[in-house]
Amino acid sequence: MSPESPSRHLVLATIQEDVRVLSIRVLGGYTEGALGVRTILLCIVKPLPTEGNPLALNPREVRQIHGFLEREGVTHLGFYLMTAGFKPFRQLVKDLRALGWRGVILAGGVHATLLPEESLVEGADFAVQGPGEIPPKKLFEGADPATIPGLVWRKDGAVVANPVSPEQRIDLDTAPFPLFRYDRDRVLLGGKLKPLSRRVHFYHDGWNGESYDLITSRGCLYNCAYCCRVDKGPIRRMSVDRAMREILEVRKNHPEIRQINIQDDVFFAGSDEWVEEFCRRYKSEVGLRFIVRVIPRFGTPGSTTSRWACRAPTASTSRFTGVPRPGNRSSRRPRRSSATRSTSPSTSSSTIPMRRRRTSATWPRRSTNFPAATGTP
Repeated sequence: MSPESPSRHLVLATIQEDVRVLSIRVLGGYTEGALGVRTILLCIVKPLPTEGNPLALNPREVRQIHGFLEREGVTHLGFYLMTAGFKPFRQLVKDLRALGWRGVILAGGVHATLLPEESLVEGADFAVQGPGEIPPKKLFEGADPATIPGLVWRKDGAVVANPVSPEQRIDLDTAPFPLFRYDRDRVLLGGKLKPLSRRVHFYHDGWNGESYDLITSRGCLYNCAYCCRVDKGPIRRMSVDRAMREILEVRKNHPEIRQINIQDDVFFAGSDEWVEEFCRRYKSEVGLRFIVRVIPRFGTPGSTTSRWACRAPTASTSRFTGVPRPGNRSSRRPRRSSATRSTSPSTSSSTIPMRRRRTSATWPRRSTNFPAATGTP
């Protein structure tokens, strides 16, 4: 791990409906672990917008964010943008500048990759297309913006969007572990800025605070019209050893974790040998239930056998399905029960032991009219 730079303090923020902020946890692990930049995560929890109820930050929330940035001496604010959060981000940048904050503001994520010029809003300094590790690294190193791949910047008042480059695809085996911790990071919840504690995580992560999001690969084989990916390159996967080290590190530091939620879009899009080794080691070294997302085309007999051999209870058949998520837990307290049970190949999906489930969940939905489900590139 690189020593932290005392002159740089980065806050990585995003707006979403819960505190499962995998995107900024992964990037934060890189900026703090590989670049030595002090990094704090800020999750702004807001319900998704509906007709007549737009997603917005009120003046009190803006003042809290501004006060936090000033107190902490933050020099850089990076914002991971989904389209639903673009307008609040644009207004937040305008308000922060009006309040006098002069730090560097960057935008990245899905919306910045889809619409890079729009994402460089008035008052923001840079936007990033594609994978987000290398552009901030080069900015911190003082590189010429014209030489930084994927960077969106201004030159003589005009917006310039540098093309995305394979240089932005880092080696996943050497990437530091994502940030997964309590009390140091922040959450804006119910109009109040507070530490992201274990209690907050329990009530607002969607899995009773017992699930860890893991991503072992990046990229996708397809270019579906309905989907936007930040990393559009070919699939790159970390080694099984690197994946095991991350899981075991989390289990050591967070014994409350009882489930691994693997976020790879296509878990089986690789060799059966990788899947077999992962499942064999997972069963012997970890032993928790886990979730994977698959495309039917890649579910070979070998990979399916491996999944059941290590007692993986769930494999959703497209990006649009998964295990039922717990409902509202606002009145519930953390449970202290023993580890959850495993399942067998003959066990129906509907009997998987979960805390609570939404009544609208369906099992499983095969979206065969989509290219990703039919195998059509």
